[in-house]
Amino acid sequence: MRRILLPMFLFFSAIVYAETEQMLWVSPDDGGRTHKNIPSMGIKEATFAMLRESLPEIDIRVIPANNIRALQMLEDNPAACAGNKILSKDRAERFYASELPQTVFPGLRLYTRKDASVTAELQAMQQGNVLSLPLVLDKMSERQFGVVGGRRYSDEIDSILLEPSWRQKVWIRTASDMGAGMMDMLLSGRISALLEHPNSAFHYHQQLNSYVELQSFALAQAPDRALGYILCSKTPEGKRLSKLLSDAIATLSQTREYLQVHLDWLPQQDKDAYLHLYNQVYGTNFSTLVSKTE
Repeated sequence: MRRILLPMFLFFSAIVYAETEQMLWVSPDDGGRTHKNIPSMGIKEATFAMLRESLPEIDIRVIPANNIRALQMLEDNPAACAGNKILSKDRAERFYASELPQTVFPGLRLYTRKDASVTAELQAMQQGNVLSLPLVLDKMSERQFGVVGGRRYSDEIDSILLEPSWRQKVWIRTASDMGAGMMDMLLSGRISALLEHPNSAFHYHQQLNSYVELQSFALAQAPDRALGYILCSKTPEGKRLSKLLSDAIATLSQTREYLQVHLDWLPQQDKDAYLHLYNQVYGTNFSTLVSKTE
């Protein structure tokens, strides 16, 4: 009897295993908290929670790692994914990417303290309310231009930052507190400028309870949007997971709930313009803003 039961058990176990996808989700946020215990940016966590709920067939284990380590883990594990990543040519070759972005952010801005002397200099240098990044870097003192380590800003911006003539001007922060910590450095005067998205800058500035006013500038080299894709291991398992996640994004992005988790992290004055961007990326047709109480 035992000889009959054992093969049957193994057979049914194999069926259950085959029907359950397993995934290692690598997140840059440890417990949703960052620098000075500030809540991390909620868009990527909220959208991931919605994706996770819509995919009960995937057994997901979340592990924290900074941007650099996260991409390494995607190469070391056959069934790993990481969200909210800019899709560069290099990343497209190394990983499977979701067909649609998980997140949509407004374009990068350059931020300085309003009371800093460099702010007046940059305002005088603007051409049509736009600055050129090399001219900005030329005005920076050593290690006064802040960027987050492992983050991709755009192919053009990344190539400029890697130029030998500017390397001494750049401060790279690779700690797990990343964006929030870099904003704190700007507000405290430890750096003179940083690159950030308006929603992130707004959120971290509020959470740090700073009375220091910020000045933002448009950069000629910055795209008008940032699309955060999900990257998965370049394996058969990673390809299957990427397809499942892509299908889930295609469905969820059509809902007001998915739109709302993006809107909740934007300053009020930016929401109308953002609505147009969201519609354009996801092929939706939302015409009115969504309130939290709706």
